[in-house]
Amino acid sequence: MRNLFVCHTQAQLILACGLSLGRFKEAENHLILFQDFLLEKELIEHLDRVFTKTLYLQGIYLKEWNTYKEKLRNYPINDRKMKEMMLNSYDRVFTVCDTIYPEQSCMKLAYRLNKNTEFCCLEDGIMAYYQNVVIRGGLDSNLVLRFIRKLYFKYVKNLGRFYDRDFNEFGGLKYNKTIYCLYPKAVREPYRSQRNILGIWKDEFLLGLKAMYAKVDLPVKGGDIILVVDKINTYVYPEKVKASLSGFIEESKTAGKKVFCKFHPRETETWSIFDGCDTLENTIGIESLYLSLADQANNITIVGIKSTGLMSAKILGYNPISLFNSCGEKNPDLVNFFEVIGIELK
Repeated sequence: MRNLFVCHTQAQLILACGLSLGRFKEAENHLILFQDFLLEKELIEHLDRVFTKTLYLQGIYLKEWNTYKEKLRNYPINDRKMKEMMLNSYDRVFTVCDTIYPEQSCMKLAYRLNKNTEFCCLEDGIMAYYQNVVIRGGLDSNLVLRFIRKLYFKYVKNLGRFYDRDFNEFGGLKYNKTIYCLYPKAVREPYRSQRNILGIWKDEFLLGLKAMYAKVDLPVKGGDIILVVDKINTYVYPEKVKASLSGFIEESKTAGKKVFCKFHPRETETWSIFDGCDTLENTIGIESLYLSLADQANNITIVGIKSTGLMSAKILGYNPISLFNSCGEKNPDLVNFFEVIGIELK
């Protein structure tokens, strides 16, 4: 059996590694990674040990690469490299960001090699459980540009049926019939009724995490607080978020608590309310920090709003707190999900 995993983020890699070392450990597992974060040599070495074959391609989400010109220039380059790698057929292909051309092109290449390939989707953090704010830009800015986008990719780039969707979210391509996720009972619509849902075991999550990261010494001590900050442009009411976080930070400092901020790996903005807080390395996923601090899980407070980092903290034995209720947003799916998995809401 041969599987192909197509990833963009460290959170996705944890799941890909976990499945490869877990239920698919007897299979030949390949990886295509679009480099949308700072990829250290040490992590490359770890991934090369997990996967039989790896291909590292220029990503599309980093600011310097997220332009029409750069994407259109790079698509043919990535297509050629994927074709050179994908010499044999695959039994399964796992994607995440199936709303974008590189994934769709990869799936079409796999289908040409084996028309019986099973196409699956890995969860992308919280997307399977609640919808974060949708940021549309570029060719997705409005209906006219989306129509132009469809004409270009479906007909000019010849994606054909690999552009057709059941719904307009990650995992919505018609060919993706199965989604693998950490909390199958909490999956929301439209996934719940339109996809076959399979759970990723906690042991697989831990296998993936330990395969990617080694424990490191951190300045965080028992009694300290880690504030997991979402990518700032996902906040619907940023002024309310600022007020909530500012109040929490001041309250914590008054109580003698030290606050460490962990920002999103692709964050480019900053707020003055974080001045005076210590900052943890933001180029690596928060899960690597949780692993290093696991022995102190009961004595460290993890706080955020709607970050995937709260979900992974819960899996790893922490008791995270969400300040979502004080930030002005209304999202019943989010509230329900956090309540189901035991995240405290404030």
